[in-house]
Amino acid sequence: EADENALLVDNAAPVLVESNGQFRLWSVGWNGSEWALNASTSVDGTSFVPEEIPGVLDGSHTDFMNPPGIGLKASRSESWSIEGVLRGLAGVSFQAGVSHSETTVGWRIFLSVGARMSEEILDANGANGLSATSWIAEESWVYGTLTDSDGLTRIGLVEDALTDTPLPSTILEGKEGAFDADGVSDPVVFWSGTEWLMLYAGVGEGLTAVGLARSDDGLLWETDHQAVLLPGDDWDALTIRPGSVSQADDGFTLWYTGSDGQRERVGRASSADGETWTKVPGSGDDWIFEEGSPGSFDDSSVADPFVLADEDSLHLWYSAFDGDVWTIGYAVSDDDGASWARPLGQVSQERRPVVQGRVASFDQLSVRRPVVVQDGDGFLMLYTGQDAAVDRVGLAISTDPSAWYRSPARATTGDMVQFETIPGDKGGRKSIRLDQSLDGFTTSGLGIVASHVDEERGFLYLSSAASAYLYVIDIRDDSTPEWDDNLFEIEAILVASTVPGAIGFRALVAPPGSPYLYAVNDDPESVMVFDMDRVLDDHLGEVHLGAVVGALPAPRGGEKDAGADTLASVGPSNLVVLEDRLFVANFNANSVSVHDLSLGVHGTWTHEIPAVGENPHAMALSPDGSLLAVASIVGTLNGKRAQSQIAIIDTETLEIVGWIANQ
Repeated sequence: EADENALLVDNAAPVLVESNGQFRLWSVGWNGSEWALNASTSVDGTSFVPEEIPGVLDGSHTDFMNPPGIGLKASRSESWSIEGVLRGLAGVSFQAGVSHSETTVGWRIFLSVGARMSEEILDANGANGLSATSWIAEESWVYGTLTDSDGLTRIGLVEDALTDTPLPSTILEGKEGAFDADGVSDPVVFWSGTEWLMLYAGVGEGLTAVGLARSDDGLLWETDHQAVLLPGDDWDALTIRPGSVSQADDGFTLWYTGSDGQRERVGRASSADGETWTKVPGSGDDWIFEEGSPGSFDDSSVADPFVLADEDSLHLWYSAFDGDVWTIGYAVSDDDGASWARPLGQVSQERRPVVQGRVASFDQLSVRRPVVVQDGDGFLMLYTGQDAAVDRVGLAISTDPSAWYRSPARATTGDMVQFETIPGDKGGRKSIRLDQSLDGFTTSGLGIVASHVDEERGFLYLSSAASAYLYVIDIRDDSTPEWDDNLFEIEAILVASTVPGAIGFRALVAPPGSPYLYAVNDDPESVMVFDMDRVLDDHLGEVHLGAVVGALPAPRGGEKDAGADTLASVGPSNLVVLEDRLFVANFNANSVSVHDLSLGVHGTWTHEIPAVGENPHAMALSPDGSLLAVASIVGTLNGKRAQSQIAIIDTETLEIVGWIANQ
C-alpha cells in the first residue's frame, strides 16, 4: 500500500534533475504487468505532471518486486544557437541573460527568457516594458505601468492576460499642469460596490502623490487629475505610491509605499467609499511596516505592499531591498496590521525572500512588485522581473503563502526566438563584408587577390591567397514575390575540401556556357575545378564543402624554377579563357599552359608555350581574341637589373609573334 505522502505510486528508480526552474523526474512505473519508462515534471517538487517519453523497455521486466534501474546522467545546458535565414547556422552557443557579441556578423544579442508578459506585446508606449500592479483574475485583466523609450510612464491594461492572444492598450496618461504631469503609474483597481475605482501614482514637480480614476466597465477610465492622497512631512515626504486595496465591512484600506528619498516603507490609509482617503499611522511610528534588521534581505527598503485577508490574518507580500538586489518578502499579522512577523523558512529556518530571481532568466537582476490572487486552495502571483533595463512580468505559484515557486514560460528544445537584422549601411552601402559566419562556417575576409564577374549567373567570385575557399557574391537582384534576394551578400562559400588540402587561391574564371569555375591554386599547384550548378541563386547563403570536382595539372613552383633564381615559389599565377581554351600563366616555369576545355571531363592539357619571360603573371586578350599579351614581372635580366616585358602570342599558332620591352 502507498504511503499517504507518496508523490508517485507504483514508481521506482527515480532520477531527479532541476532544470530551467522546474524538476524533471525519470523513473520506471508498474503498468499492471511489467515495468515501463516514465517521465514527469513539477514546479514545486511535490505535484508531478506526466510527460510522453519515447523510450520503451524490452518487456522482460515483469517482476514487481525487482524494478529495473535507470542508467541516466542528466545536466542542464539551457544554451541557444543562432541560425540565420540567409546565413544558416552561425556556429555559436550562448546563454540567455548574457550579452553575446558576434564580430563575424557585426551584431550583439541579449536574450531574455521566462517572462509571461513582456514588451513584445506592447506598442511604443511600452518599449521599456510592463510592470503589473493589479490583477482582476476572473476577467483576465491585468493593469500595470507602461514605460516608453524616454522613461515616461503611462497606465495600461492587458485584456486576456496570460493567454496566447493578449490585448494591450493604454488607458491613462498624465495631464500637463496637473499633479501627474510627468507620468502616471502603479494602478490599483478595485470594485467599490457601484463602479470600478483606480488609485494610481502621479508624478509632478519632483513629488509622487495618489490620484483617482473611475470606470463603469473597467475598460474606459476617467479622472479629474486631482490628487486624493498627498505626501506627508516626514518618512513619506517625497513619495506615496499605492500598493494594494483590501476591503472590510467598514470600508477600504490602502496599503502604500512611502519614501523620504532615503528609504521606502509601508503605510496605510482608510476610506469609507474608496474615494476620500485618510492616512492611518502605525502603533509606534507613522508607517506600519519597516525594513528588516541589518544584514537581512530587506534591511534597506520595503515597498509595494500587497495584502490579502483571511479569517484570522493579514498576509503581506512586499518588495524587499538589501542595498543591492530587489526580492519579494512575506509577513503576516494576527492583529489587523498593528504588528507583523516575518516567518522563518521551512527548511533553512532563516528569514529569506519567498521569490527571487534566477540566473539566465528575465528576473536575474531584480524581482519586485508582487500581485497575488487566490487560486482554489493556493495562490498565484504576478511579479516584475528585470535582467536589463526593461520590466517584464513573471508568474509564481504557491499552496502556502510563505512558500513560492517561480513558474516561468520555459524554453524547450527546438523553441525559436525570431529577430531581424539589417546591415548598418543598408541603403547607402559602400562595401560588402567578407569576415562573417555563414551556415556555421567562419570566413576571414583576408588576402583577397582576384575577382571575376559571372554575368550569366549574376555572381562575383573572389579568391584569397590566405584561404582554402572562394567567395560567391550575389550582384544581381533576383527577388521573387516569395523572398527578397540577398543582393550584395555572400551567396555561397566554395570550400576546397581535397585530400592534399588547398591554400592560396589566385586568379579565377567562369567560361561562358560552362557549369564550371576554374581557380588557380598555389598549394598544391593546380587549376581547381568547381561545380557551379550546386550553387542556387536564391535568398539563402550556403557553404559547399565538396564543391571541387576536379583539377588540371600545373607546373611546380620554386622546386622547378626555370631561368633565373626566383625567391618566390609560385606555380600557376593567372588564367584567361578564350572559347574552349584556357591559358594559364606559370610563374616559376616561365611558360603558358594551354588546356582544351572541350576534351575530357573538365579539360585537357594540349600545349606549353615556353620562354615567355621571367615570372609571367598578368595576361589579357585582344578585343578580337587573336592575340594574347603575357606580362612578366622580371622579364629579362641585364646583370642585376630587371627589365619587365610583355610577350605577344598568336592564339591560333600559339607562337610568340612580338615583344614589348621596358629598357
